[in-house]
Amino acid sequence: MKASCSRGDIVRVLGLPPSGHALPPEVGAVFMAVVGKTLRVDEVHANTGCLALNVHADGSQADDWCQHTIWLEPESAILVSRGAEAGESGALTGGSGEASAR
Repeated sequence: MKASCSRGDIVRVLGLPPSGHALPPEVGAVFMAVVGKTLRVDEVHANTGCLALNVHADGSQADDWCQHTIWLEPESAILVSRGAEAGESGALTGGSGEASAR
């Protein structure tokens, strides 16, 4: 992703991050479910720029942190549009972080 991303922005998930290929099958299934989806960024890690996306197991958007939280490297998504909260909590893109789901 070339532009910086902020909480509330909408991104399209391009693919699994490089670190995502070594995930346990149940976690990898959630990651695979979000590929190609357009989702809201719920948090941006201040140091790594990794994006937190809250999703259901089928890859659809979850309203809150109750379902699965996936952290993606910014290179694994593309900015589609600025969200309502854009600019309130900006973060830098770049760097690589751990891909994880809970």
